[in-house]
Amino acid sequence: IPAEYGGALGGVISAVTKSGGNAFHGEGHYYFSGSALSAGPVQRLVLSPVDDRTVFTVQDDKQDDVRNEVGGSLGGPIVRDRLFFFGSISPRFNSRTNDYLFSSGIEPGSIKRDQTIMSAYGKVSYASRRINAYFGALLTPTTSEGTLPTYGGTGPQFISSSKASNEVNVTRGYEQNQRTLTGNADISISNSSFVSMKVGHFYDNYADTGIPSTTPWYYETPCIAGSASCPAGFAGPRLTQNTPAV
Repeated sequence: IPAEYGGALGGVISAVTKSGGNAFHGEGHYYFSGSALSAGPVQRLVLSPVDDRTVFTVQDDKQDDVRNEVGGSLGGPIVRDRLFFFGSISPRFNSRTNDYLFSSGIEPGSIKRDQTIMSAYGKVSYASRRINAYFGALLTPTTSEGTLPTYGGTGPQFISSSKASNEVNVTRGYEQNQRTLTGNADISISNSSFVSMKVGHFYDNYADTGIPSTTPWYYETPCIAGSASCPAGFAGPRLTQNTPAV
């Protein structure tokens, strides 16, 4: 490994991004994927709540999942033989709706999750006999609204918590703002020496959204109506909750 990578412990990975040239080149694309092209879910292994020892499998239905990606790129000259540009953008739009039978099969309902995953890149490069330089910016923000709890009940699409306690999941999501800035300049001083300068900056900011202010609780054991330890109006099976824990 060259001396400039003296801090590397075992290897160096070099990623070379596209650059513009003296001719204009571009492309456009569209990708589709999701439940229409995929197989159904695998069977889910469930532990019986009756004895906490017997296990069996449950086959959940395939849920509606649509993923679209559209974008393109373009590169070319700003000043021929000297200054060039390249840019690309490719956002992904994911939409999934899960059907549920809340309260262990009693209450039907559904929750939808919408996600936008952006990927945009821009680069300006300069070339001459003595100087080669570039500056690039990569933007990859993600927004998501709607949180899909996993199935865990004893029947297809079963979930032990109630429909009311999952209302917050309709709007609960997250935002993740990311950007990466990179720059490089190689300057030839003479036929036998040159100076290389590099600069880089990475920014990452994650935030949960739609978080309820209610203190969450759930049952680790069933609360049986009429028992001394279960006040009236609080009966419920194991994993009964008032709002999802975050």
